[in-house]
Amino acid sequence: MLTARDGLLVDFDGTLVELAESPEQLKPADDLVGLLQALSHRLGGALGVISGRRLESIDRWLAPLQLPGGGLHGTQMRLSAGPAPSPRVTPELVAQVAELEARYADVPGILVENKGAAIALHYRLAPDRREECRRAMRDVARHLGFSLLSGHCVFEARPAGIDKGTALRELAETEPFAGRRLFFIGDDTTDEDAIRAVQGLGGVGIRVGAAQTAARHRLTDVSAVLDWLRASLDRFEAVAP
Repeated sequence: MLTARDGLLVDFDGTLVELAESPEQLKPADDLVGLLQALSHRLGGALGVISGRRLESIDRWLAPLQLPGGGLHGTQMRLSAGPAPSPRVTPELVAQVAELEARYADVPGILVENKGAAIALHYRLAPDRREECRRAMRDVARHLGFSLLSGHCVFEARPAGIDKGTALRELAETEPFAGRRLFFIGDDTTDEDAIRAVQGLGGVGIRVGAAQTAARHRLTDVSAVLDWLRASLDRFEAVAP
């Protein structure tokens, strides 16, 4: 359980909210915003998100919260609460997005997600086209000099040398996270970098689901994550003066 001396960093899709057929079809729990708001207060603001999404996308789901954290796997960093900084976008990246959108405009089940500083190709509704999507995104990554990530029915190209682990380590050196025992919770292969990073700092890594992981702790699913967060808040309220 969390204590007032801890900090918490969490993934978003598949961790705080159930995965959906498309990134815009999420259905967060009714109490999610209030729960995070209360926990952030109890942790002195040391609650943040590290996600493959742009931070402003997460802000829309968690309004009025604007939590510190890392978006686009750490390409976009927000070290304190407030508006999200704009990620760097190059003409080459814009051209690759346009090419993918034209290629898959009439292909059922394939979704091109323009993240600004990264590109994702989702195939959740067309699982038989996984290998085709992998090859397409491999070529994009090579052309841009990006890294290729594989997630839950998605391939993503993003700037090399940056991942959720680098994002976590940067946040760990910044107030209000500095000097605290950190927890990180994530559900995807892209979260493994952050899990290894937090455990390397003496913190706690938690993997959601049954997949192979470096994490020393597990929660079964999104419902279990929310129950754990609710139990932590209940504990805070039980010991409050």
